Amino acid sequence: MGILTFSLVGLLALFPVALQTAADSKSETRITQIAQSIFADIHASPLNAVVMVAGPAGTETERLENLDTFDLSITGTYYLAYRSDGQCVGVLTQSDYDNGVRGKGDFLVKLNSTPDIPATTPPLTTLTLSVESPAPAPADKRQKVLFVTKKGGL
Repeated sequence: MGILTFSLVGLLALFPVALQTAADSKSETRITQIAQSIFADIHASPLNAVVMVAGPAGTETERLENLDTFDLSITGTYYLAYRSDGQCVGVLTQSDYDNGVRGKGDFLVKLNSTPDIPATTPPLTTLTLSVESPAPAPADKRQKVLFVTKKGGL
């Protein structure tokens, strides 16, 4: 009976670890899906007019009102918020990004664009994407996953 009790206590001690591992796995999967979605939007648009849709696509008028366009052909940094279902909530200020936000999503995204120098033909821009969570935490306390790609201005 003592061996059984000792074994059960050891097994029960593993439950919190297993639950945390499952939560981390879910978060990392969502982060990857958000990055893939952003890169798909970037690669489907001209470099100087990348369109990101914020919020759920309802009627055509609502969808057009929620469009944000970014010029990635110049040096710039853009901040976005995403819900846990992967839907873009909208653009953030740098202050919101640095300090964390509540009620604007579960994940924060920082997108940097840096044109390659010397200029290439066709022009290339290096895009660095940081997807971070949890959104309410300050920037130095969030889990960050970095993705890097290049986009040509054809």
